Amino acid sequence: MLDAVTTAVPGHVASGALADLRANFAQVGHHPSDDQWHALEALLETFDRLVDGRADPALYLSALDPGVGKTSAVIAYLRRLMASPDHRHAGVLLSLSRLGEIERLAKALSGKGVTLAVRTSDDARNALSTVDEVEDAQVLIITQQRLTLVLDGRRLSEARSLYYRGRPRALRIWDESFLPGEAIAMPNDDVLACVGWLRRADAPELREWALRLAQEAENAKDGGRVFVPVWDFADDSERKRHALAPLRALEAQGETLAGKHRETLETLLAMSGRTLSVRRDGRVPMPTLVGYRRTIPDDLLPLVVLDASGRVRTTYDDLATTMPLVRLPAAHKDYSGLTIRVWDRGGGKSSFGTEKAAEPIVSAIADLIESSDDTGRWLVVGHKQVEGRVVDVEGTLRRRLSPAKSALVDFITWGNHAASNDYADASRVVLAGTLFLPRSGYEALKRLCLDRDPDQLALTDDDLTDTEMGEHGHYVLQALCRASVRKAEEGGTRPCTAYIIASKRSGIRNRLPEWFPGCRVESWEPRGPKPLTGHSKMVFDYVTRWAAAKEPGAKLKFSKVYGDLHIHPDVFRDVRANERLKAALAERGITEGGGGKLMTHYTLVARVSESRVSDV
Repeated sequence: MLDAVTTAVPGHVASGALADLRANFAQVGHHPSDDQWHALEALLETFDRLVDGRADPALYLSALDPGVGKTSAVIAYLRRLMASPDHRHAGVLLSLSRLGEIERLAKALSGKGVTLAVRTSDDARNALSTVDEVEDAQVLIITQQRLTLVLDGRRLSEARSLYYRGRPRALRIWDESFLPGEAIAMPNDDVLACVGWLRRADAPELREWALRLAQEAENAKDGGRVFVPVWDFADDSERKRHALAPLRALEAQGETLAGKHRETLETLLAMSGRTLSVRRDGRVPMPTLVGYRRTIPDDLLPLVVLDASGRVRTTYDDLATTMPLVRLPAAHKDYSGLTIRVWDRGGGKSSFGTEKAAEPIVSAIADLIESSDDTGRWLVVGHKQVEGRVVDVEGTLRRRLSPAKSALVDFITWGNHAASNDYADASRVVLAGTLFLPRSGYEALKRLCLDRDPDQLALTDDDLTDTEMGEHGHYVLQALCRASVRKAEEGGTRPCTAYIIASKRSGIRNRLPEWFPGCRVESWEPRGPKPLTGHSKMVFDYVTRWAAAKEPGAKLKFSKVYGDLHIHPDVFRDVRANERLKAALAERGITEGGGGKLMTHYTLVARVSESRVSDV
């Protein structure tokens, strides 16, 4: 028999949690803006609506920027909830992606009377549980991967191992990136490899099925389609298990590739009877099968998603066409304390494929760090080493650094660049390249969120470009916000300088002001700035000659500069926007000044020795 549900007082938990949050933030010196407080209050009130059963079945997205206080709000709310006698019935399902964050939350929630269960692949983290049985724990913290495995295509109402007191948990929270399933971009070589193993495993029916699919994919052009044959036993779990048994036996004998091939076949069998795209992308345009599997059941809604990238990714806009999505109030930070310097060159994995290819980038980063005068910490985000494909970027960099400078550098890889506060004291961050997916990966992601196969919806290049730009924003936002820029001060951020390697073709430079409102974007030219030419050189020479005869504080009106040089005012406005000119003048202690946002003159701020400036 199901437990009777006590009707809670609306707003009771949220109001108490908000008071606790204000007190905690005041104690640690964290001062969100009024808009950010409003957004945090809306998040807490949404928790109340789920707990009280007043929330419609929808995805509730909170896209507050990192460092505003989403995690602190969750902790404050759950502490209040578990301490409330009126809410003993309210179970909580909290799903996270990283073991470190799970450990931090479990420790933060522990205390007298707390019933907590932790379910991960790590026994040490699971030992943080305060009860033995999941059903006895008011709060269940579980990895997103494990949650997906437990559901395994089932509805939440059927997953009794996730229940609390005989019913599904009312408050369900998903931390960081949410996707409704698996985006699939499978090289056809993986399917062909399965064919050989299936001969060895004596599975002729399944081998013939896989071979037919692989041959069609090999013959398809870029952007073509293939139909996944309906295998006679696709809906018969027992026959499917029997067919895959030989591969499982080889896997048990230590044949590691057998496990990979089994997973490939299970993925394809799950898409039996559907149409897939074929993409030929990459340097060697081999065919890739593109599809998706939806694994998150509809009745997991209502679900609160805490994802700072929700304001830059297009995946949520696409999801809104297939499920109810409610965007909670989001107050953006003022990123005026952030300066981003961009080096216009490629930074994908191929740029780090060999020591020779990586040398220009690694040397530039090493020179940048070595030339720094202060002793503040650096954070470098780079590609993970892949044998034969990506060199050991961290090792290569540290070999070029002096021991003293190397000790100031933390290095993390793409894939571990999110959901961590460990590097919040680093005031300089370098994105040593950026993470790119092949075109097939962006199409798979788009189709997963739209829930449409290619025979249902054709995608244009613009569609895929929108998804790609959204993912660039997601990666860059999450990576930069591991450093000091994540810390909020009166609605803004602490000072931080970021260095990004990204080609012009990526479009990343142009989107940075959108992703980081108020930031300053400059050029990073490790090999030295290109020489000024034309009108920029004329203006530089004129202004520096003027400054040589003046004292600090002197002002030079723009109208005199363009008048004496006979440059049209509109042309002069464009010349002033030249970042190399601005940087060269700044090196000489010359900046622009004026009233408010309107700049009207140059100001000599300070004299700078010629020995300290670079040639132009």
